[in-house]
Amino acid sequence: MKKLLFLILIILLCLTSFMLISCDGEDDNTTEAPITYSITYELNGGTNSAYNPSTYSEGGSFDLAIPTKENYMFAGWFTDPEFKNFVTEIKANSIGDITLYAKWIVIEGYFSFELIEDSYCVTGCPKAFSAHLYIPSTYKGLPVTSIGYEAFEKHDNLVYVYIPDSVTNIGSGAFSYCKYIEEIRIPNSVSSIGSGAFSGCESLKNIDLPDNLTVISSSLFYYSGLTSIDIPDGVTEIKYQAFMHCKSLTDVKLPEGLTTMGFDIFDNCTALEEIVIPSSVTKIDRTIFKGCSSLKKITVGEGNTAYKSVDGVLYTKDGKTLMEYPCKKTEKEFDVPYGTEVIGDCAFYLNPYIVNINIPSSVKNIGRIIGCTALESIELPDSVEKIDGFRACSSLKNITLSGNIEAIPTYAFQDCTSLKSVVIPNGIKKLGNWVFYRCTSLESVVISESVTDIEYSIFEGCTSIDKIYCEAESKPDGWNDRWNRYDIDVVWGYKGSNR
Repeated sequence: MKKLLFLILIILLCLTSFMLISCDGEDDNTTEAPITYSITYELNGGTNSAYNPSTYSEGGSFDLAIPTKENYMFAGWFTDPEFKNFVTEIKANSIGDITLYAKWIVIEGYFSFELIEDSYCVTGCPKAFSAHLYIPSTYKGLPVTSIGYEAFEKHDNLVYVYIPDSVTNIGSGAFSYCKYIEEIRIPNSVSSIGSGAFSGCESLKNIDLPDNLTVISSSLFYYSGLTSIDIPDGVTEIKYQAFMHCKSLTDVKLPEGLTTMGFDIFDNCTALEEIVIPSSVTKIDRTIFKGCSSLKKITVGEGNTAYKSVDGVLYTKDGKTLMEYPCKKTEKEFDVPYGTEVIGDCAFYLNPYIVNINIPSSVKNIGRIIGCTALESIELPDSVEKIDGFRACSSLKNITLSGNIEAIPTYAFQDCTSLKSVVIPNGIKKLGNWVFYRCTSLESVVISESVTDIEYSIFEGCTSIDKIYCEAESKPDGWNDRWNRYDIDVVWGYKGSNR
């Protein structure tokens, strides 16, 4: 009896498990086949590409290939015969049967070409052109291998550009100031793109650059709308101002293998917060991050032999040159490390936080310090032999100059509107044009007897100054006749302490 009850219990347990598995469907080996839909191509006399399938499955996606038609340029696939709804792909969320309509444009008389040896360069087309540009791959039986200088400049109606794999070169300014272009498809056959080719393309957010590219040319994306850029691995050089004024650029990936970075590359890229400089870089030109008002940190790849980063600040590897102090570093005081000899041009450009920069006695040369609006005082050690000036430092009240500086350059203290008094110490020989331009709070200046050369109107726009104290007994011959063109009161033969 016990054995019979046990057997019944086992059977009941098995039946229960079977029912649970069947209800949950977890043990169901059958899989539902994806739904397949048809694609119909209306080619209007053209020949379809073998890569365009006649069906697609739900959830699948693929790019549409380009058909051909003799003497015509393909102008896009559309889902309607009126050519209003332009498409370049079948998207993953598509469902249902699809009919695609090919649009064509007569090449002859519409596009202009230049024959170069055994291939053609497309040099332009009317500015009332379609919003969708497919560069033809052949013309009169020969390949189209290049896009000419400013070929489609200022074509405001262009939105989409397709470049065929016959093209190897895109000329300078080819698509410059096409402000509505959103997408440009460039094949890997392209190995050269000229300067400014995509400058002023305000609507261009992203672009895939070709793998064969080795140089990013100057001003390539100047004033474009790029938000991110991934530089191909083969690129070894980025030329000057390549991404200048790309104010939406937040994400930049530089490749290992990059060796050279030209000046002002990221000038005024105001959304860029961080960047990593690869270990392969051996040359960085001046002011590559000038005006990057959101930049918090610069990192240099481990093993770089030419540069280093300390607390997000960029230096040469030997520490002798401070190259870039990120504009968004919020510390109020900064001690320039001892051993630094050069503070690079615009190294502290537009930093609004720093109040004091402590300069050690190892520093010899200081480039322009511009727009540090919180900077209150500067004391230059006697080691400093050259400065390019402190401009638009509107809170700067005090500055102590080194007597080993030979010349104070033009506009040296332009728009230092809080500066009240300055002593030009013994040893300095020359003051350039407009040295104190628009220093509206400046009340007095002492000029040492060592100054033998003063250029034009050094107190231009100094509305508060009422006294100039000169150690010289009278105006030296080397001073411009209009050095003091507003006839501010001068005390000659001044013997007060100015050292």
